[in-house]
Amino acid sequence: MSIPEDHGPLYAVVTSDDREHLARLLASFPDYARRVGGLRADGTVDGDCAARDVLETLPPGVDASAKNLRGLWGSAPVGPSVHPDREAFAGRPTPSTHPAAGLSGMGLIAVADVIRGWPTDSTAFIGILFVHGEQQGRGLGAAFYRRVEKEISRWAEIDRIELRIVETNADAAEPFWRRMGFEPTGETSPFERGEPGEAGHVSSTSARWAKDLPRR
Repeated sequence: MSIPEDHGPLYAVVTSDDREHLARLLASFPDYARRVGGLRADGTVDGDCAARDVLETLPPGVDASAKNLRGLWGSAPVGPSVHPDREAFAGRPTPSTHPAAGLSGMGLIAVADVIRGWPTDSTAFIGILFVHGEQQGRGLGAAFYRRVEKEISRWAEIDRIELRIVETNADAAEPFWRRMGFEPTGETSPFERGEPGEAGHVSSTSARWAKDLPRR
């Protein structure tokens, strides 16, 4: 089984079977962990712990069926021109399931965690959208987000996407999300990760951002 290079990265469901791939991805960009928490004393990221958080974390009272993990599979490094709509799943109504985990040279290069129907029934919430450290600044994040939004727009009950930006990560995150069409709502809440005095602890605030989807 092979995926022609001109098909670009493969957009697919991410499951617990992909834990090792997810751990390597999340460990690839320590600067992110430095800003939002989770950095170890030696300046590295515990990828296994981070992967468990992404795979298992849910808002209070939300059923696991609402959690939608999506990823891009590719061979690093991916060039500056990426076309997530051109890969092997193209034309299918839903993303592929485990299409690339066993392919030689393929790895997870981006992941998004989307909660469907939270915090309201008509909202989709992006808990994380993370791109491999070697792919920063290449346009992959924007292309990946657009593919995620394209899928969300097919969910008939959803007319709004929300996310939260941690203040300590705002300089990096806000310009990106503005380009994606999001705006701050003005609502903020406390944010804390880790234990005070321990490596990886971050105490900050998070701001709620939102984007209304076009009427369908």
